[in-house]
Amino acid sequence: MALADYGVRSGLADQVTVDMLIEHRRIHRHRPKLREDYYRRTLEKAHQSMENTTYVDQPALQPPPENAGGEALPEDEALRKAMLCQRLSAMFGNVISILRILKVAGSEPTYHLELDGCTVILSNVNQLIEQGRLRTRIAEQTEKMIPKFKACDWEALARTLLAAVTVCPGGAEADYKGRALMLLEDYLQEPACTDDPQNRPRDLRKKPTVFEGRISVHSVDFRQHIFRASGEIVGPKNCASMFTAIGAKAYTHYWPGGQEQDRWLLPAAFDPSAYGHDAGTGDNGGRRPPATE
Repeated sequence: MALADYGVRSGLADQVTVDMLIEHRRIHRHRPKLREDYYRRTLEKAHQSMENTTYVDQPALQPPPENAGGEALPEDEALRKAMLCQRLSAMFGNVISILRILKVAGSEPTYHLELDGCTVILSNVNQLIEQGRLRTRIAEQTEKMIPKFKACDWEALARTLLAAVTVCPGGAEADYKGRALMLLEDYLQEPACTDDPQNRPRDLRKKPTVFEGRISVHSVDFRQHIFRASGEIVGPKNCASMFTAIGAKAYTHYWPGGQEQDRWLLPAAFDPSAYGHDAGTGDNGGRRPPATE
């Protein structure tokens, strides 16, 4: 019945709706309905349901959205997405009026469901395409419940939701690489890089140093800096992902005296001289344990 309602509300011809019902039963291997009066009654119920539905005024089509660079999307693309949003509103029985669906791009994208009167923030794509989660998030913001669909009908609706999405850039902080570059730039301004860390107290040996002409950092000290600066806790896996994204290489460093550390060698773009330090000529240790007699 939900599929018939969708066809009628979308303005499809009755024969097209019937063909869709027949194809749906064939795909899902349901028993075929061969009686003509079954489809006639189904269409009558769908038309009656649409007539009994109280429709809210649809908002005028919004102008083509602009991306962060100020360039308008292609007119036909923007119009197509706006029409999909109107179709989605009708499929939801016009309980809500969808103006636009935005995706803020990045390593962990978020979605903004812009409704007439409020915006529903969806923290991940699951909250957009999973029926239960989407109904809950909409109800939290609007105190309204959108209709519930059968699982087989929801698949097509979820694809329509994704097709209506307009992507906008999330900025440098939205992905691992951009965020890592910003955090490292701030981090390297705070502690002093040195080419002779062995003469410092042991607890300061995690600070950045210069090794093989490049800056070497310890992930624990980097994560502690982030926590001191913003109160954010960055786990080891996320930290490793950020270092990998900017091209840093993990290696085991051996200090003179035998102390072993797992460190990250930053790319050559992080020039030590840019932070007021030279490569130095002291004994910085190496990639192998010091020789023992």
